[in-house]
Amino acid sequence: MAKIKKMCKAAKDGMKFNNPYLIEQVTNPAYICKNCLRTAADKDLLCKPEKIK
Repeated sequence: MAKIKKMCKAAKDGMKFNNPYLIEQVTNPAYICKNCLRTAADKDLLCKPEKIK
């Protein structure tokens, strides 16, 4: 499955979030984006990630 560059950009581009890869990333998040408040398990998917404590 193709990796998403950034969730923020994907959302703006109209990507549907029923993608199994994205569901896996947001189910157990480890990072939150300081810019848009999206969460993900992989910090590379967020524009300004910060570790969730």
